[in-house]
Amino acid sequence: MMKAANLRIGNDWALSSGFDCSWDGRVLIKPLMGPALVGAGIEFYSSAMAASISNQSERAQAQGQFVSELTRAGTTYDVGRLNALSNRIRGITGIEGNRVSSVEGIYGGLTRATGAINIEKQYANETAGALAKLNTNDISARNQQAVGDLNADRRQQSANIETNRAADTLHFAGGKIIKGTEWAGGAARTMLGDAKSGKQTLAGRAVGSVIEIGGGAIGLGMQYRSIQNRAAGQQSAVNEAFDTRVANQENASRSLVQNQEGYLREIVGANQRRAQGLTAAEVAGASQAVAGANRGAAVAKGGVNQGYRLDLQANRIGYDGAVMAATQVRDASFEAARLRALSTVVSGVGHNVARDMEQGLALRY
Repeated sequence: MMKAANLRIGNDWALSSGFDCSWDGRVLIKPLMGPALVGAGIEFYSSAMAASISNQSERAQAQGQFVSELTRAGTTYDVGRLNALSNRIRGITGIEGNRVSSVEGIYGGLTRATGAINIEKQYANETAGALAKLNTNDISARNQQAVGDLNADRRQQSANIETNRAADTLHFAGGKIIKGTEWAGGAARTMLGDAKSGKQTLAGRAVGSVIEIGGGAIGLGMQYRSIQNRAAGQQSAVNEAFDTRVANQENASRSLVQNQEGYLREIVGANQRRAQGLTAAEVAGASQAVAGANRGAAVAKGGVNQGYRLDLQANRIGYDGAVMAATQVRDASFEAARLRALSTVVSGVGHNVARDMEQGLALRY
């Protein structure tokens, strides 16, 4: 029973496999479906292998494109980040440069204005001092002239008083001599008169007359000299006072002229110092503004240069990323082409092998 069962099982397998079986259980192997199945299997295996290789090539190409896109995306991100940083640096340095230039310009204007204010204040003080000095010197000159004129008046009046005193003294002495000689002449007439009769004698009259005439001449001479001395003394006092006043006026004029010349020199010097100070203030303010503008330009230039270097770096990164992405796509395409070629070869070879085996088995059996 076991043998019969085994025969049935073998027959079923043989029939299902394309082999013919006898009724007595012996398997009669005939080339019915076997070679076809073997060829189909080989062709199926080669087709499956070719499909797997094709799938692998497609996946490799897709993976290469994916990696390439990732590379491009990373490169684009890095380039964009560097460009943004470059623009930010340019903007910040430009703002900072403008700020530095503006601030230095403001401080330059402040320096100029402060210097001008100080110079104007100094100029006002110097001109006020020069004017005060001029007025003081003029007052001193006028005072010296007035004092000199007062001294001249005093000396003139003193000379007039002394002249009048001497003249009056001389006139008084002359008058007394005249009076004295008149008395002496009368006394001489009386003494030389007739003692008995009391009458004047000719000799007495002569002597009295001589005494009166002589005394009158002397007295009148003295009075005349007093008049002349008075006139001469007063004229001398007037002349001396006039000369003194003229000298005082000349001295005062020279002093006033010297004062004006000194005032002119001080005003000219003050104007020159004012001009020099204002020029120095303008130069200092302009120099500070120019220095600020140069520093601002240097800051802005530094930002531009730094941005330029970042742009070059971004361009280099973009170029390298593009080259790398292209290389990845190229390598993936090469690999996919190689795999597709291999798939074609495997498929063709499998098909030929399957056909040759099918024909070979058919000829054998």
